[in-house]
Amino acid sequence: KIHYLWTPLLFATYILGFLLLLPIFKQQLSAGFYIYIIISSIIIFIALAVLIGTQVIKELKIIKSLQ
Repeated sequence: KIHYLWTPLLFATYILGFLLLLPIFKQQLSAGFYIYIIISSIIIFIALAVLIGTQVIKELKIIKSLQ
């Protein structure tokens, strides 16, 4: 249940929170730094999704081997 329900839900909530902050970042920061935040966040979200995905697959294999 955790891997199929909570993990994607929490990851989506994390991204949603970041997206809600973007208008504030755009108002308060310079244009160059705002673009840097956008580009780096895309890279970080992709890397985080890959990391979480590999860990979930690894944990599910361990659980399957224990049964």
